Amino acid sequence: MTPDKPVLHVGEEIKCSAKGNPSPQITLQPSVAGQNEGQHGGEAWKTMIVPAEWKGQSQTVQCTAVNQLGDETHQATASATFKVIGQ
Repeated sequence: MTPDKPVLHVGEEIKCSAKGNPSPQITLQPSVAGQNEGQHGGEAWKTMIVPAEWKGQSQTVQCTAVNQLGDETHQATASATFKVIGQ
């Protein structure tokens, strides 16, 4: 998950990505308007823009990547906590 820093600005992009075969399914929580996602060559990603309503707050965002092949499911989770400041 990037960026990996303790302070983010309103409007900054957070990206969650993972590689796998087949391409993993990505969730980025909390869900907010403005999320984008894609897949290419075994990599999947989801991005979000830090919303203005988070300004002045500390937030925790969790990224989960899951892929399944046959009866096997693999999952990886990462989280980041940061304070949000204005632009």
